[in-house]
Amino acid sequence: MRGCFKKRFSSLFLRKGNATLFVIITLFTLMVASASGRLTVLSVALVRNANSFLHATIKDFTRQSAFSVLEFSCIHDIPLQIELNGFEIESFKKSGVWYVRLEDKNSSEVHACALCISGAH
Repeated sequence: MRGCFKKRFSSLFLRKGNATLFVIITLFTLMVASASGRLTVLSVALVRNANSFLHATIKDFTRQSAFSVLEFSCIHDIPLQIELNGFEIESFKKSGVWYVRLEDKNSSEVHACALCISGAH
């Protein structure tokens, strides 16, 4: 349980770090655009930064959800398949080891990870 708390605390810290980085980049872009007088460039850059940050955040939360699905499958010995935020998450058992498959439906990018051996709760 203690490791779980540390993991969640560190991921919260990382998300706050990402938000801080986003704010710094946005402020820097604002200063550059206002100094050069190009407000159109500013709005395009801000939208691009916001979209990039949003996509990275959604991907991070989806990965965390995939690990939760895998943990649930391992504990309860139940395979799951769900779609979340444009990703397909599937947990399956092969040779006594539980795996999770995370596929991005937009880019067909696939990630797989093993969590635990069945019976080792």
